[in-house]
Amino acid sequence: MKKEIIIMALIMGLAIIGFAYINYLGKIKTQQTELKKELIIQEAKNECIKESQTVYEEAWNNECFAGNGDSYLANCRLPYYAADRLEKYKQTQIENCINKYK
Repeated sequence: MKKEIIIMALIMGLAIIGFAYINYLGKIKTQQTELKKELIIQEAKNECIKESQTVYEEAWNNECFAGNGDSYLANCRLPYYAADRLEKYKQTQIENCINKYK
């Protein structure tokens, strides 16, 4: 009788440990899934910001090209109003990326 009680107690103890371990693994899996989602969102946000920078640079170059009689100048300086407009547009696009991927 004593052996049976000990065996039952061991079985119950192992079952409790097993359930706790399964629960622990489930939590780890959930955390990994959330981290993967966050990584995907961060990568998308970075790509969006990178694209905003590329569009800004292309627009700057186009403004330089148009303002110099169809000849491109390296290190072109735009008039304040044009540079400011492009800067504000870039900043708005970057803020849109940040808000989109919060």
